[in-house]
Formats: sequence, C-alpha cells, structure tokens
Amino acid sequence: MLASIFWNIRHRFRRRGTTCPLRTEEDASRKEKTMSAIEPVEAGNSMPLEQVASPPPPVPGVVLDFIAALESDGFSGECASDQASRLVTATDNSIYQIMPQAVLHPRHGDDLKKIFAVANRPEYRALCFYPRGGGTSMNGQPLGPGIVVDTSRHMRAIIDF
Repeated sequence: MLASIFWNIRHRFRRRGTTCPLRTEEDASRKEKTMSAIEPVEAGNSMPLEQVASPPPPVPGVVLDFIAALESDGFSGECASDQASRLVTATDNSIYQIMPQAVLHPRHGDDLKKIFAVANRPEYRALCFYPRGGGTSMNGQPLGPGIVVDTSRHMRAIIDF
C-alpha cells in the first residue's frame, strides 16, 4: 500500500512537468554515501547474538510454579516457557513486541477451566493472563508481559453456539 502511495505521488508530479521531491540528486548522493559506509559481512564473520540484542528477561519462579501446579492438576495442553515459544508470541501484526513470561496452549474447554481454577489460588492471583485466538486482534491486544493463553493451536473449531 505504501508503494502505491509513493507511485501516485511520483506520477502526479510527472504529469505536472515538475520533479518529484522524493527523487532528487541530494537523495541519490545520500543513498550512495550510506551504501558505501556499509561493510559487507563475510561468512563466519557475523556479530555474536549477545551484541545484537539483549537476552529476554528470565521466567519468574511464580510462573514456573504455576506451570508445575497446572500440569499436576491434569492440564492436557502444552506449556512453554522457553525463549523460542515466548518470542513467537511476543508479537502480532502490530508494531508492538512484548515478551510474555510463558505460553499456554489449551486443547479444550476443560483446560481453560483448569488454567483459571489454578490461577484463582491465592499464591497465583498476581499473575496476568492475555488471551490469544486465531486472528481476532492484530493491534497488540493479545500481547503482554504475563502469561499468554493461545487457543489458536488446538481450539480451532466452533462446536456449539
């Protein structure tokens, strides 16, 4: 869409017989200087990951205790607190990126009941939960620093209204 906007602007200026302000000699020289300052990276010569980005915050002990309590109560879904799973759910189609503490993938409605039955215990009441479905929001609403409950993996069929 952005490309079509620039295309329309450029062609409006061409029809008037003027030059497009988006394509000037100054822009070309600036681009040339920028491109010459970039050094090519040879294979095996890349920057270590620690220098590129800071590591995600560690998972708090109360969240790990919650996951253990959930699994001991018969939760049949998937619980993930590893960095890869957290990173996948840290963003949606918005510009926001917030790393969750854990991700839960319930298999059915009983798993959802178990999640919130365990969460209702006094030691876990301070935890925050963020529901995530299949494309129901793309503006950052399912993102948060708490526990993401992602129903899009297993709960994809409408059974009853």
